[in-house]
Amino acid sequence: MSDSATADRVLFREKLVPGPGALLITALVGLALFLCLLPLGLWLSLTVGVVGAVGVAVTLFVTAPRIEVTTDPPGDQGDADDPGPTLRAGAAVIGVRHLAEPVELEEAGMRAILGPKADARSYVLHRSWVRRGVAVEVSDDRDPAPMWVITSRRPQDLADAVRRAQYAHSVQTG
Repeated sequence: MSDSATADRVLFREKLVPGPGALLITALVGLALFLCLLPLGLWLSLTVGVVGAVGVAVTLFVTAPRIEVTTDPPGDQGDADDPGPTLRAGAAVIGVRHLAEPVELEEAGMRAILGPKADARSYVLHRSWVRRGVAVEVSDDRDPAPMWVITSRRPQDLADAVRRAQYAHSVQTG
């Protein structure tokens, strides 16, 4: 499939890379390593400090989860396992046909849904450096997770993309 055809199917894409605060912490990790090893020698401590800070930063970027909403058309209509348009958050994927209306959450809403209003069965993709997100209830009785809670720097765009994918699915399946 061509790159343009793939891009046409993707309604939303975001990678939850760390922000400046997390990068400051990686620099402090490097500084701590440097200071701890300084009695063993300047070059050793400097090398370990730099490699440690760079290693932590690279790990944070490489392991940053992706969020993606696509309009993949359903395959054979008889295949109940074919999700059609999907929401992908990290390693988890769900067909948008199994999702209710998405709700955008600001900081207070995220704190509440991850704190006092939390349901331990919910699927949660959370990164501490992202303060806002989206919550969407799961309508599939076979799914043990009653809700997905996903942090996003662009919650309005994510919720709109889920709505567009749901509309595309309803048009495709009649």
